[in-house]
Amino acid sequence: MSAQGVAVLLSWLSCCGWALWRYSTNTKNYLIFSTRSTIKLEYEGTLFSEWKVPKTCSVKNKRSPRTEMHCSSPGFQNIKPIVTGPNSAILSKQMATLGQRPVIYTFLRRKVYFPFIRLKNGAWVIAVPITTDDVLQEIKGNNVAFQDCFIADSLLPLILPWFTIPETPGFLPISSPQGSQLISNWDACAPASVVVVADVETFQTNDSFHTWTRIRVPTGSLTDNERHSVSDVTLTEDGIFFLIHGVLYVRSLTAFTRLGKKENLPEGDIIGITTRKWCWIKYLMKTLTFFQNINYEAVEDYFNLQYQNTGLLLLQVRPSQYGKTCPIPPKVFQIAVGCDNSKYIVVKGFNNKECLPHDFFYIIEKSFLRNQPSENLRVKYSWKKYGCPLRLDFREKFQPLIQLYDDSGFIEDVEVNFIVWEIHGRNDYSFNNTMKKSGCLNEAQTWKSMTKLNKDLPLEAVWGPENYKHCFSYAIGKPGDLNQPYEIINKSNYNHLIWPLRHTGMYVFRVKILDPNYRRSSHQVMSNPTERPMW
Repeated sequence: MSAQGVAVLLSWLSCCGWALWRYSTNTKNYLIFSTRSTIKLEYEGTLFSEWKVPKTCSVKNKRSPRTEMHCSSPGFQNIKPIVTGPNSAILSKQMATLGQRPVIYTFLRRKVYFPFIRLKNGAWVIAVPITTDDVLQEIKGNNVAFQDCFIADSLLPLILPWFTIPETPGFLPISSPQGSQLISNWDACAPASVVVVADVETFQTNDSFHTWTRIRVPTGSLTDNERHSVSDVTLTEDGIFFLIHGVLYVRSLTAFTRLGKKENLPEGDIIGITTRKWCWIKYLMKTLTFFQNINYEAVEDYFNLQYQNTGLLLLQVRPSQYGKTCPIPPKVFQIAVGCDNSKYIVVKGFNNKECLPHDFFYIIEKSFLRNQPSENLRVKYSWKKYGCPLRLDFREKFQPLIQLYDDSGFIEDVEVNFIVWEIHGRNDYSFNNTMKKSGCLNEAQTWKSMTKLNKDLPLEAVWGPENYKHCFSYAIGKPGDLNQPYEIINKSNYNHLIWPLRHTGMYVFRVKILDPNYRRSSHQVMSNPTERPMW
């Protein structure tokens, strides 16, 4: 930037004015400022309060509209003037005129606090008591737009002032080992209250380091090696806890204490300390969740892996007591890991009530069968076994919706992949989606390809979760013709069964869940007669 040139920024003040501020330097023509540059800041306008600059920069007089600035660290620096005055009050009045009215809601006691009817000096005033059991609050407003913007809801932890450990003359610094990373901890309900352990000192703040104090320990309470060996720290209402060589120490307002056997704590064997990560005053219940994270997809031996990770798990719960004896008998309970026999899948839309309950026979022409037999196939339809057939027009596409049930009723729609096949061997139907349209990168599995790979197995066993591999990765499968029908269906892929247009037919399909990690139920039968419309 040249000596004569300046950078100018025009700031439009909401509702009632404008301001101009610029920065410049007296150095010769350079593309960038250096850390040795003296940068002149100038503000022209009203309502100036002070300059806001990053911590790596210093301002000669931050409350002066014209001042000088130096930055000790290279990089991009965010600099702006802070303007205060009646604009905030005018904006609040405009928002109130449009219907804005902030309300404070508390999470724990479920209380609501409303503002006073009249604004005070252009601001809403809400009286909220400070209590130790209702500190989590949220400010919400009405959905009022101003210049196409809305005011977002915001969280507000409202707590009593925290203690500050005073600095005592003659006390010695406590720190982490030389060259180690900063160790910090803060209270979940008061994020502005923080303790930081560096390799030179320990610092505490209650206002996000606008101000801070140094935390030191009495002379003789620790050796020089121990004072510079803090490995963990925790800030609590009782004081600041330090972990040094596996031993726990607490620094309170009045003392620095070593904790050990007297407090039923080990000495020298503690590997870490932690505090809660969320702000909640009362823990109404403690929940222990058991889960399994075995991934069954594309494994070498699917059924063996299932066998290894299912069965009966016995758990013993023992209360935590300081004594070496436990007078309370241990609680033992068991968890059965595996498929729930009470769960089953159904195809939505099928029932046993909308047709005349009777069995009947029908003929499948031999040319419509998968194995191309020499004779037509005569099939008996069992109403008791298959229920009422679902009647469809031959021009109507059909996407089965699979649902999960148990003895208590409906649980959920099945979102995962599944496959269907006609149990009597018909193959005169197809699918409307192609592999390419479905997003395949390599050729997908099909009944034809899986039958070819497993010639010695019956049709229902050639393809399932034990050998399923998706087609959405170049590393899985082989390139091929992606214009083939995609024979895998799920709730969201819009893949449908489509029927032949030249003849009607009776189809009895079986459904199998294909996702290896969805082991709840595997099979369900559905039947579809296709009909031509009568004219």
